Amino acid sequence: MISLCVLLFFVSALRAPSVGADTDHYEALFSWLGMTDFSHLPSIQTGIWYIDGTDILYRYYCKILTFFANDSHSVTVVNSLVVSLSLYFLVDGQSQDRWLSIFLFVTLGFFQLSMNLAPFFMAIQIVMCGFRYIRSRELLKYLLFIAIGFIFHPTTVIMIPLYFLVRIKMTGKRFVAILVIGTIVTLFFYPQLLNALSKIVPARYVQYLQGASLTFDKIMVWSTHLTIFFVCWLAQKDRSSMFKDYQFAVWVFLIESLVYLLSTQSVGFSRIAFMFSPYFIIVVPELLQTSKCRLPETRYGKRQKLDIRFLAINHNAYKSAIVLFCVAQYIGRMMVNNIGTTMPYVFYF
Repeated sequence: MISLCVLLFFVSALRAPSVGADTDHYEALFSWLGMTDFSHLPSIQTGIWYIDGTDILYRYYCKILTFFANDSHSVTVVNSLVVSLSLYFLVDGQSQDRWLSIFLFVTLGFFQLSMNLAPFFMAIQIVMCGFRYIRSRELLKYLLFIAIGFIFHPTTVIMIPLYFLVRIKMTGKRFVAILVIGTIVTLFFYPQLLNALSKIVPARYVQYLQGASLTFDKIMVWSTHLTIFFVCWLAQKDRSSMFKDYQFAVWVFLIESLVYLLSTQSVGFSRIAFMFSPYFIIVVPELLQTSKCRLPETRYGKRQKLDIRFLAINHNAYKSAIVLFCVAQYIGRMMVNNIGTTMPYVFYF
């Protein structure tokens, strides 16, 4: 797995400024900040990019990097290193199938998302490394990862309530009910919801909650995740208990689904959906690793051995179906929206 993370690092680090939305802007900003005093960082007007696009802590982060390297491409290399390292620790520490997680990271478009929205993606992936402390109920350690992610993007604070939300018991009926209610609110009561949110959301972010329309790429992304989740549900031996046995994974997927529904009304919610969707690379292997697929270390009769062997083959069939589906949707997605401007790929040198 280390070799795959290293490979992804080089692909990301050696890309040209034209590969990835805003890569050229971040590199130009890095050069500009290198010529700016620390005292002027909070109020500097770069004339290169909209100043609200980068937050104060990220500017300090870039300024510190300029002490070690002046080339504008240095920030792309370091950001790629942060993404690759956080990916390694996330998958190594929480995935039940590391190879499948890396495969999903690429084919579900998260790797290219990391090249399109580098600071944002670094922040959320760092926070996801701290999800293990939600499971173990260690709030202070989880908040530490929130604080580290905050350096790159302040929206990480949105993920704090997740620590408390996942304590609510989940059932299949509750899952469906919440999804149905969310759909109704999105379709028929979004103006009222927007009015309420505009009173609590900072003014600079309110503009992102308006003026979006239903687009095919949003439908394709969420329907892809929903299809894979449904296949994982079919793979369960006891489907009714899946929502309770994998409560944390189910809650993360449910939140992602609700926000994707809202993103059909407002482009701003798609960014929030991106905060939870990359964890899908951990959710899928976890849902597939059910007890029915493991051969216990006890003696069984011939009939029982055949049953267990059939279940293992059945599990591999579901996994293979997901792999083939991900490859097909990845090709289709590249043909539809190119996942930002990451293709065609061009090397830096």
